[in-house]
Amino acid sequence: MALSHIERLLLFGLGVEYQKAYSWDGPHYHSILLVLNSESW
Repeated sequence: MALSHIERLLLFGLGVEYQKAYSWDGPHYHSILLVLNSESW
């Protein structure tokens, strides 16, 4: 699944806000990071 640059930024922003809000390393946050890392910026 190829994401546009804006979609990547939105996903990254959601991941960061999720981590800030819950302050724990959850599987959802890690999955977001894995998706971002798997895509080439």
